[in-house]
Amino acid sequence: MLKSRSISVGTIMAFLPVTFTGVLISYILMGTKGNTWASAALDTGFFMAIGLNLAGYISAFAHRATGFFVANVVLTFLMILTLFGAMAGAFPGTGGRYGNHGLGGAPYIGLVCAMLIFAQNSKRAGSIGIAITLAILIVPTATYLILSAPLYATIQKLDLSSTCLIQTSPYDYGLKHAQRINFIDDLELGMLIGEHSPRVVEIVGMQSRHWRYSERKFGRSRNLAQRPVACGNSGTKANLR
Repeated sequence: MLKSRSISVGTIMAFLPVTFTGVLISYILMGTKGNTWASAALDTGFFMAIGLNLAGYISAFAHRATGFFVANVVLTFLMILTLFGAMAGAFPGTGGRYGNHGLGGAPYIGLVCAMLIFAQNSKRAGSIGIAITLAILIVPTATYLILSAPLYATIQKLDLSSTCLIQTSPYDYGLKHAQRINFIDDLELGMLIGEHSPRVVEIVGMQSRHWRYSERKFGRSRNLAQRPVACGNSGTKANLR
C-alpha cells in the first residue's frame, strides 16, 4: 500500500468518482458538434454536473472552506438558470433537444466544480494525479466499448450480402459519398464515438434506418428520395408526399 502525506490508496479511491465523472463529461463534450446535442448525452452531462456540484459542497464542508462553499452556491444558481432558460427557450418542446437553448452549458459548469474540488485538495495533488490518470485510461476505453459493442453485435446478425449497410460522414445528409459495409472490418468508428462519428445507415428498399449511438439501436425508418449509389438501384421508388 502507498503511504505518504500526498499519496495514499484511500485518497486515490476517494477522488476516483470525481475524476471519472470529469473525464466522462470531457468525452461527451468532445463527441458533440456545435450546439446540437443527442438527448441522452445531454442528460448524462447535465446529471453528472449536478453530481460534481454536490461533491463540491461535501468538499467545502469537509474543509470548512466558506469561499468554496459560496462558489458552489453560485454554480448551483447558474445551473438552475441554465435549466429554466433551456426549458423556456424550448417551449412548447423540441423533442428533448435542449442543447440549442443553452442546457449544453451545464457540463462545463460541472468541470468547473471538479476543478474547485481539486483546488480545495491541492495538498493531495499526488493522489489526484493518479486518480486522473486512471480515469483517462479507463473511462474512454470503457465508454467506447459500451457504445460500440451493440453496433458490432447488430451488424454480426445482418446478412451484409443482401442488406445494404453503409457508413458516411455525419455531414453527408444526402448519403452521396456513402461507402457500403461488406464486412464488419469495413466499419471505421475512430477513437471517439459521438456526433462526429460516421453515420451508419441500413437501407432496405427505399427505406433507411440510422444507427443512434446514444440509444445503441437503429432509429425509425424514413423514406428515401433515391437509393445511395453504394447500394445500387434496386428497390421501388417510395411515394413521397
